[in-house]
Amino acid sequence: PGGGTKYGISSRAYPTVDIKNLTEEQARAIYRRDYWDKNRCGELPWPLAFALFDGAVNHGPEAAAKFMQQAIGGLKADGDIGAKTMEAAWKSDYYAVLPKYLTLRAVLYAKLEAKDGDWDDFINGWMSRIFRLALDSTRLWVQ
Repeated sequence: PGGGTKYGISSRAYPTVDIKNLTEEQARAIYRRDYWDKNRCGELPWPLAFALFDGAVNHGPEAAAKFMQQAIGGLKADGDIGAKTMEAAWKSDYYAVLPKYLTLRAVLYAKLEAKDGDWDDFINGWMSRIFRLALDSTRLWVQ
């Protein structure tokens, strides 16, 4: 549904970008500016930073931030990673927050799938993405 895509950057999300001629460097700049920096991932503890970045790419920065705020708990889920969210994230048990966050994302996928049967081709990939993220974030943390 995203139209032409290169390096995960779609023409639907970026209609003014020349997707066909997009360079890897340009794609990296888009990911950093619009997803990593927008949600202040570089200021968050690992693995929350990794999970939030992935969620921002897949769901959009605001939705991903709301899921993170819900997973951390005790925060207004306003979609803005501000000082209160940052403080709560650093005080949280990251490995208790991570599965809550990933579960919120999986539930969204399941609702999308149930609402529109055409998503059958995507649901397996989306769910695999969630499980890989959980494994990768743990593996990368330990290394």
